[in-house]
Amino acid sequence: MLPHITAGKIRALAVTPPQRSPPLAQVPTIDEAVGLMKDVDFVAWYGLLTPAKAPAEAVERLQKSAAAALAQPAVRERLQALGTDPVAMPAGPFARRMKNESEQYRPIIQRFQIKAS
Repeated sequence: MLPHITAGKIRALAVTPPQRSPPLAQVPTIDEAVGLMKDVDFVAWYGLLTPAKAPAEAVERLQKSAAAALAQPAVRERLQALGTDPVAMPAGPFARRMKNESEQYRPIIQRFQIKAS
């Protein structure tokens, strides 16, 4: 969304991380804007997933390849220009992050009665 925001095609009302985004320092956090969900960190992230029974060697090789790609300056610069902060995360911490986010969002989904359609 960053290119559209900086071009003035859309207006950002708030950012969802708990702190302001450096490329959008003038845009308040969602908590600053509406006083909502102070302890929730809605950060978009991307990850590579494998089948649960994928061999550990294959998972490790995929993680190393992804980390090597993210370490390339051209890749990092391009992702940062789009407003993302590329981070290479090993499989264990990434799995914990997904589990923690599922637990974090459960009360919000229940509170607002969000249903899949």
